[in-house]
Amino acid sequence: MVWDWNEAVGKERNNIVVKTPEFFHKLNDFFGKRSAKSLIPYLRWHLTYNLSPLLGHEFLEATLKVDANLMGISKQPERWHKCVAATKSALPTTAEKLFVENFFSEDDRQVALTMLDFIRDAFKQNLEVVPWMSEESRTAALEKLHNIFFECGHPTVWVSDDWAVSPTSYFNNSLVSCEAKKKRKLARLLEPAHRRRWSMSIMSVNSYYDNAVNGLFISTRAFPPCRFQLLAVVCRVCCDRVPMCVPTCVPVCVPRCREPCLL
Repeated sequence: MVWDWNEAVGKERNNIVVKTPEFFHKLNDFFGKRSAKSLIPYLRWHLTYNLSPLLGHEFLEATLKVDANLMGISKQPERWHKCVAATKSALPTTAEKLFVENFFSEDDRQVALTMLDFIRDAFKQNLEVVPWMSEESRTAALEKLHNIFFECGHPTVWVSDDWAVSPTSYFNNSLVSCEAKKKRKLARLLEPAHRRRWSMSIMSVNSYYDNAVNGLFISTRAFPPCRFQLLAVVCRVCCDRVPMCVPTCVPVCVPRCREPCLL
């Protein structure tokens, strides 16, 4: 893979954000004091270590000894666990779509989106009357509130796993997938930011607000089996408390609740 870094960052860019400049200063100093030949064993070791999970029993056992000293790992993962993890890594969208089709309710997603709209409306009502804000700040806040978007359960637009998969070579499949995903990340340097791109797997038990794109992301596995619990999840992600919109949300939540519980 050939990558023209000057083309990626040098055209029509006035500045580049570097969050850890000290690291690059020290890295430059590190390379300046060493020959390229002296770095070969270091690179060879990392290449072997990172590829060892894709290789045979001897490599796995050797890596286990290293991991035992570094991280206290005492045994290899069970085969089924490794197969699931490898599939999720090599074919993330394919695996996530299968999970959604078999274990996720689209009805729950629509209920969550409705709740989020109620919360946004209630927040807007409060924002319009709070006395401590200047009109300039209020106008900016209302615009930001208007532009916020919600990604619930799964992406609105899926990114396809558009690389070849062989039924006979686990090793090659892993390398092809890794290369394709790296190329996709590098290509994003030349493209406008995709606001609705997820930064986590939808199968993670997690939710987050991304202030860089003004979007709220709630994963599939963050959805509980009960609508009252779903209301609690949505409220805590949005404002870390039960908000003023609860009287509006409850009529949506209670009639469809599959099992009784307390909020």
